[in-house]
Amino acid sequence: MPAIASAAWTSNSAGYILEHNKPAIFVVNKWDLVKDVMDTEKMGKYVRAMFPSLEHVPIAFVTARRGRTCCACCSLPFNCTSRRARG
Repeated sequence: MPAIASAAWTSNSAGYILEHNKPAIFVVNKWDLVKDVMDTEKMGKYVRAMFPSLEHVPIAFVTARRGRTCCACCSLPFNCTSRRARG
């Protein structure tokens, strides 16, 4: 499986997001390098297992190679904020 930042960092970040009701996005970068080895469903399950309290957070799979997914990812924070405001 891919490397995830240290347990202390992930725990502190998840706690901050939940405690302060902050919008968040999981961004899986360099997806073009591993997409043939692991599909998005498997990686999504892995991310959800690592952060079970953040199951509501969207996951974006990006690559800057063609720039398409990076641009789509830019609108996600606005969607998260408006979703949070609606309750």
